[in-house]
Amino acid sequence: MAEKKYFSYDFWSILILIFYAIMQTSRWPVFPQHLDIYYHLLTAWGFIQKGGYSSWDFWQYAPVGRPHVYPPLFHIILALFMKAGVDKIILAKIFSIAIPLTFLVTLWSFLRNKFSSCLAFFSLITISSSLPFYASLTNHMPSTIALTFGILAIWQFMDKRTVFAVLLLALCFYTHIGVSYFIMLTLVIYALFNKECRRSAFIITTSAVILAMPMIMRQLSGINLFSIPSVKENYSCEFKTIDYILAIIGFAILLRSKGKGRLFIALFLASFAYLPYMARFFSGEGYLSVALLAAVALYGISESFGRNRYAKYIVISAALFMLIFSPTIATGQLDEGYPPNRLFLFDSAPMNMLFPKVNERIISSTVWFEERYSFASRLIEENSSPGDIIYCREDIVGLCLAVASGRATANYLLPEVYSKGRTDPYADSKIIIILKYHDPKSAKEIVDKYGLVLLGKNDIFDIYKNPNAKAKMAIR
Repeated sequence: MAEKKYFSYDFWSILILIFYAIMQTSRWPVFPQHLDIYYHLLTAWGFIQKGGYSSWDFWQYAPVGRPHVYPPLFHIILALFMKAGVDKIILAKIFSIAIPLTFLVTLWSFLRNKFSSCLAFFSLITISSSLPFYASLTNHMPSTIALTFGILAIWQFMDKRTVFAVLLLALCFYTHIGVSYFIMLTLVIYALFNKECRRSAFIITTSAVILAMPMIMRQLSGINLFSIPSVKENYSCEFKTIDYILAIIGFAILLRSKGKGRLFIALFLASFAYLPYMARFFSGEGYLSVALLAAVALYGISESFGRNRYAKYIVISAALFMLIFSPTIATGQLDEGYPPNRLFLFDSAPMNMLFPKVNERIISSTVWFEERYSFASRLIEENSSPGDIIYCREDIVGLCLAVASGRATANYLLPEVYSKGRTDPYADSKIIIILKYHDPKSAKEIVDKYGLVLLGKNDIFDIYKNPNAKAKMAIR
């Protein structure tokens, strides 16, 4: 496409990337914002206690634990920084800023290099349309890292650099389970569309799987404890509107084309690997292919600027609609006090970053309250030993405080993998955290039943000590 001199797609793309860099940095006080990073920080802490990688998750579900099947690369990186003395929360804040930006720059660079500056620009527009997807880039950090590795692997594959493609795809397997199969399926499907790529795709995927076999076998060994239906996010999804319409148009355009453009069809078909995780299929990693197909549609319409007098207005209107108005249909929302099904207007990533109070919900709020957690962690450290266990009925609070205080917890995240031998968490835990909004009657029953001693309280929770707790974290 002959780009107009008065409009530089690269210039506007860089402005968008600078905007995200500024906005992410400005959110430093609310980071770490989402749930998953606390799981990763606590896992890294567990590795440090073990002195290396552990195949048993003894830092959650304590004192019994459960098999640890999560790929370890991100946790090893975190553990190295933590061992070097970097504060856990500072580390989480840095990664919350750096990882999404690295992904956006990598994706833009790939599309600009292998396709066009125009398509790369429109991909930033369509990705910006979805707050849920952008939030997932920050929340699902290992997934975002693996997507970055995956894009680089596809890039090396298209440049016929087989060794680098193999290594990058293998790194995906050691970073995130779902993304590794998503990228592998993309390469396989793309090769089915392009006969000349089949041998290379076969070599790359087979070699990467061989290199990843230790991780794959570890995951298979715990498959009997794996349960997808227990994941809460399966019951809440967020759907965009014009994005899907444009994606259908982009899909139709690509069906009539041949060659490397079929990559976007391959990504879309491979994204159905996320169907067991409905929220991730519609709002998370699976949305990436929808955004890219929508970008193809905008690119295709822009190609007719010289032939169709209305094409320019269609593209400008669609881009502004996605960046500003961008409605989201949300189903199965978990926010207390709100209906489960809602319509959010002005719900693009830029609008929510500029005006965070407009569409507040779980994915746009923070779970880190530094002053309250610092108070609680100090009480926990002063009234327990490093081998003791803590517990709160709300798992995320238990993990946040476990990270802040350096203690194992009877709580857990990643509910897909459960423990067969869980005991009474109140009896096992030296420190019990009871949230203020819990039923006072049931809270008193717990205090009386276990003989809990109040250590302190703030406006979020009460901290109790269980003098009868004998269980300890069992490192293995």
